[in-house]
Amino acid sequence: MSIEQQGNTLRISVETSPAALVATPGLPPALAEAAGGEPAETLAAALLSGGPLACALLALDSQLELAAGGELGYGDLLALGSAGGDIRAVQFSTQPALGFAADPGGLCLALARWPGGRARLAVGGFAAAPALALDGREASGLAEALENALSAAPERLPAALALLAAIA
Repeated sequence: MSIEQQGNTLRISVETSPAALVATPGLPPALAEAAGGEPAETLAAALLSGGPLACALLALDSQLELAAGGELGYGDLLALGSAGGDIRAVQFSTQPALGFAADPGGLCLALARWPGGRARLAVGGFAAAPALALDGREASGLAEALENALSAAPERLPAALALLAAIA
């Protein structure tokens, strides 16, 4: 298990448990909340679970460190379905402010906002993997982006909009 802070980057071994992540001093509260609701036993399992921690890591634009060398964006892993090798660690910037909310039905939203104005909204708990609803220079259009992301599950939209109101 390894959790390392390197400047503005947090690097977490995929063997780390969500409970160990929650116990990390200085962890952003929203990320601790997402990790605390994660049923997977390791970060490696959480990456593939589509649960709350996966949603938060997608919003943070996490990078995956591969055993063979190099990196792969977590969003790219979700799109490709394979990392093309073993994943050793997850890295992400600690600069964005992260908001996270989940409902009792398992739906979750994570919104990361960088100091320069970039915003990423991810939604999870309605499909096998979290979905990126918005990645842009500003956080306008969040409700519309969420509606588009949930087009296959429109019955979840009212709950998602309530979660969005809590974190936006």
